[in-house]
Amino acid sequence: TSSGVNGLCNAIQLVINSGKLVVNSAGNQGSNVEKWPASCNDEASDVFTALNGGIVTDKNMFITVANSVSCNSGCTMDSGAVDSNYGPLADVAAPGTNIVSTSNDGLVATSSGTSAAAATVSGVAALMNECGVALSAIESTLQSTATGTVNFSGTNEPRIDVYAALGSLNTAPGALAISSTSIDELASGVAASPVAVGDLSVTSTDACDSISYSIVPGGDGASFQISSGTLEVKAGTLLDREEPRTAFNLTVRATDFFGASAADLPITVTLNGINDNDPVINPAGGPVIAHAENVQDIFAVSATDADLPAQVLSPVSVSTSLVGSNIDGALFEVVGGQLRFKTAPDFETPADSGLDNNYRVTLTVSDGAGGSDAVSYSIDVTNVIESVIVPNVVGSPQATAESTLTAAQLNASVSLATSATVAAGDVISQNPAAGTSANENSVVNIVVSSGSGLAADPILVNTGFVDYNDAFGNPFRRWTFDVTNKSVYPADFFAATPDYGPCGLNDTPARSWVNFYDAGDDSYIYGFCALGTPDNLNGIWFAKPAGTPPPAAGVYITIVDRSPGGLTYTSNVVPASDLAFP
Repeated sequence: TSSGVNGLCNAIQLVINSGKLVVNSAGNQGSNVEKWPASCNDEASDVFTALNGGIVTDKNMFITVANSVSCNSGCTMDSGAVDSNYGPLADVAAPGTNIVSTSNDGLVATSSGTSAAAATVSGVAALMNECGVALSAIESTLQSTATGTVNFSGTNEPRIDVYAALGSLNTAPGALAISSTSIDELASGVAASPVAVGDLSVTSTDACDSISYSIVPGGDGASFQISSGTLEVKAGTLLDREEPRTAFNLTVRATDFFGASAADLPITVTLNGINDNDPVINPAGGPVIAHAENVQDIFAVSATDADLPAQVLSPVSVSTSLVGSNIDGALFEVVGGQLRFKTAPDFETPADSGLDNNYRVTLTVSDGAGGSDAVSYSIDVTNVIESVIVPNVVGSPQATAESTLTAAQLNASVSLATSATVAAGDVISQNPAAGTSANENSVVNIVVSSGSGLAADPILVNTGFVDYNDAFGNPFRRWTFDVTNKSVYPADFFAATPDYGPCGLNDTPARSWVNFYDAGDDSYIYGFCALGTPDNLNGIWFAKPAGTPPPAAGVYITIVDRSPGGLTYTSNVVPASDLAFP
């Protein structure tokens, strides 16, 4: 009845008045006659006219939905369901055939009909409103953006297309931006994992739009990736400021769900330098450095640092720790880029810790950011031949003359000569003469008086051999010798003399000692330090274990006069052929 319709339509209007959009199913009788409440907004309805212009005055807030068939196979796409009502009472058509949804028993079920189609439009309307479409504009937007029509017995209804509906209202994203465009270089050089640069964003988007970011091909883009809106440097990319590489250039694009893009954003990613290199002192330490005496400057020193941008280094300086490799550091300084001695070194008077002209010093440098270098050097001061004035040693005792020449950086070569006027042991003459110039460490020949007579070199002869057993029963052969000119040696030549030092446990050995030597290599064989008289030179000997031959090159002896100014007298060589064997 009219009153019943009136109440139903009034109720719908009250809902609309409360700000709600009403979505209504057209009904499932397969006709285009009046059906309620669908006809509440049908201006062609008799009831609508009878009620003086209709009950639902906000037609755009009351959407009646017909059922269309949408499928992939086995049916005709966008055909009207045979049982769906249609005609003036319907506003749009929507899929309502074989719709899978939840059921009252908590499971899912398949249903068909305009109720299912209305449910589809209700979901679409909610989505559109969430995306910023006013409730009053949803019906007209669905009708104007429909991409197909559904035929119901000659009557066509617009089939909704939610993508087209939302896309028709889409606006491009606002300006693209990034939160940061610089990263630190990596001490390791190559990135082991992605390195975040900055977060991408756009200044404005549609209410429920989604933005995807991409890298435009070209430039350095291949070295980057975008993860969850963050621009990242790809793993495996070289991030070393010292290669050198100061920046990367690429372009980023923001695209919304419907393919609209913001203006591309060119980005320059700057690579910040970090302190990942220590400074290096030049030259490097290594082999011992030879340096001539009397010269202060040794060599130029400098320091470099591979870090970029360039760092300000402290001046290269001598380490303050005066131990170990810098034990002589107090003797050095760095002035004007030169490592130098504070005082020019003197080879003859070394000042190093070992007093052997080997000086050790360590230099240090710092970059002020935790990086440093220390290099140690070993410097050998070498002798430079210098001119010295030869002192006068004539008339001085031999020992005094030798020490005087040594102090003057000269060496003495001593020879003996008899003199009736110069006491034994005093210098008779010298060459070069006193007052002349000579190279340091050169030789000054001095002639020392041996008194009125001079002993001669011994004449050694073999007198035979003796085979014997030692105290332990071991067999030996002893070769015996005589000095045939032993009479030329003064009687006190072999006298006990405690003033010249002991011989083993003997505190009063002879003034002169006799030693046997191998003529092949001058190696010591045997000796006598307490002969007592020159006559005891007859019977001197050396021995070898039985079966051991005597030295193949023969033997000789020396008589060493240990008195001040005493000389060493060397005999002839007695050949092995003179020594019986076996």
